[in-house]
Amino acid sequence: MNLRSATAAGRYLASMVAVRLGMPALWGATNSGSEDELLELMPPYQEMLPTWWELHGTWVVLGVAVMLAVVALLVWLWHRPKPVPPVPPEVLAREELEQLRQQPETGDVLSQVSRCVRRYVTAAFALPAEEFTTAEFCQVVGNHESIGSALASKLGDFLRRCDNLKFAPLESPTAVGAATQALELVRLGEVRRTELRQAARASKVQLALSR
Repeated sequence: MNLRSATAAGRYLASMVAVRLGMPALWGATNSGSEDELLELMPPYQEMLPTWWELHGTWVVLGVAVMLAVVALLVWLWHRPKPVPPVPPEVLAREELEQLRQQPETGDVLSQVSRCVRRYVTAAFALPAEEFTTAEFCQVVGNHESIGSALASKLGDFLRRCDNLKFAPLESPTAVGAATQALELVRLGEVRRTELRQAARASKVQLALSR
């Protein structure tokens, strides 16, 4: 190979290296410019609006919880045991005495009649719910202003008579009608309670008029 041929080959190789080295830079510059132009031409992304659930989900959950609570409360109110109103003492006493009046008047029946009268008087006139002997009970009744002396005397006589019949060595040959007498005492007790209520109302009216 002569000198001219070697020089030409060297120039060719140099030009090829230059071209090779210049292409990445040229391509990178061209590609960057194209991307910038595309970004400038593309419209900006719109902001994503919240969904309906994101806006109202909390209120929906709270509303459902409140509705379930209301339904549960209504179901409980519907199925809960109804409160039983207290039975007046005179009603209880009359029912028990009517049943005892149909039975033979034995010592056990006389004891039940006596206890029934005691329970009625204790509940009707708010006496202390304690265990008293007959003498003690008669004393409490006699000292109670609401019962009154007349009714207290009849109650004492009846209870003492029941005790005498219960503890007698032999049963009385004829019935004394203890249950019937007890029913009459209950009636007199209700008469007395009515008088007390009327007196209390009259006192309230008089107090209101005096103001």
